Amino acid sequence: MTYTIDDLLDQLQQDVSVGDVQAFRVRVINTLRTRLWRRIGYERVGVRFVEPVNLPTNRRIELADSILTITDASLNGADWTAVEGPTDQLGPLHVLTMQRDPYGVTFPYFTGAALYVRGYRLQTDADEQALIPEACFPAAYDLCLAEVLGTQPQHPRFGERSSLQRSADTWIGRARAALTPRGEAADRTIRRYIGYHE
Repeated sequence: MTYTIDDLLDQLQQDVSVGDVQAFRVRVINTLRTRLWRRIGYERVGVRFVEPVNLPTNRRIELADSILTITDASLNGADWTAVEGPTDQLGPLHVLTMQRDPYGVTFPYFTGAALYVRGYRLQTDADEQALIPEACFPAAYDLCLAEVLGTQPQHPRFGERSSLQRSADTWIGRARAALTPRGEAADRTIRRYIGYHE
């Protein structure tokens, strides 16, 4: 079974009060991008993509909910030559200098209109909703709930943040095992061999 990002948001909204729904959505997606998908592994969770984009005048690509990360850029779709770093070090010497943050990618020195980008994205359903793999959903829920509770000290479950974080860490390990080609059974065998029992 798979879940959408909206399923996760709905379940979180049942447990915590949400003021601004759009800010809540951005916070949850940022938590998933920066703290969950990277730890599980982009190649385990998502699929690789290459697509042409037309840059707006601010030279920034805003990431859709389904995009995990953009890893490279190209002028022609064949020669991948982007470099990443602060502009004060690289300067305008490299036209495909890119600066990444959790919300998007900026190309400060690129003056053209079109380029190709590649990276990883979550699979989507027919409605273009980003799908969360079933193995990742418990980790996503616990991690995001701990993050949201951190902003609500008056909430009755505020004290559960550290236990939710530990639970998320456990679920992240299980998700990595479930999404690895060798699978859960081999991972469970290794854990038992080294003396870890569930």
